[in-house]
Amino acid sequence: MVRFWQDNSGTIDCLCGEIIESIICVNWIDNNIEQENLFVLWLKIQSKDFWLRFFIDAGICFGEKYKLSEFRDIYAEDIEGNSSYSFSDRYILSNTTIVSAQVNPINNNSGVKLSFYLEDRQIISMICDIFDGNTKIVLSN
Repeated sequence: MVRFWQDNSGTIDCLCGEIIESIICVNWIDNNIEQENLFVLWLKIQSKDFWLRFFIDAGICFGEKYKLSEFRDIYAEDIEGNSSYSFSDRYILSNTTIVSAQVNPINNNSGVKLSFYLEDRQIISMICDIFDGNTKIVLSN
């Protein structure tokens, strides 16, 4: 696993111009009830031999790169007792180019947002409010 970060302006340069192969979202399960609370977002870039894992903790957005050989074990840990679904299948996002990726503070620094700006002007946002700890994923135009 290799951890990577955004630059001083909030841009994640390594994602600019890359093509989405798959996005998997993992939601918390609490007392057998699925929560609208995103735990982890997994991103597979087309023609690359790794998966990218994103999560927000304590107001910081973390990005980690896992080789295909590492992915299965870490993914299995993430979904154990939780719920997962293919965000890219649900919203037909495979083969879409990421124009830009940004991490920015929101709500007077009481939250953080990871945004993937796509070629078709759609935006995938992973948004976390630090005070309630909830993280959600939103697709917008």
